[in-house]
Amino acid sequence: MSSIMLTPAVKPASINPVKPTDRNTIPVQIAECKCYPRRPQGIKWVTEFTGKTKQTIYRWEREGRFPKRIKIGPNSVAWLESDVRAWLDGCAA
Repeated sequence: MSSIMLTPAVKPASINPVKPTDRNTIPVQIAECKCYPRRPQGIKWVTEFTGKTKQTIYRWEREGRFPKRIKIGPNSVAWLESDVRAWLDGCAA
């Protein structure tokens, strides 16, 4: 049995530390990425995820305090999970 060595097609870039220009600067190498799924979620998921009632979600949406729903069928609406999670992150900040 022969051993096969796999090598990556692209070499990863080396990370050089960033030198601060003054004492108050903090070097940052990698930015935090929050990539949320863009799948549609119904009102049941939204109420469970946020802990708010249907009436509150619809009222906040009408007032512009919550992400807008999208129409996914003739009698169906949903919210993008990415929008709801991003909204919740903004509320916690």
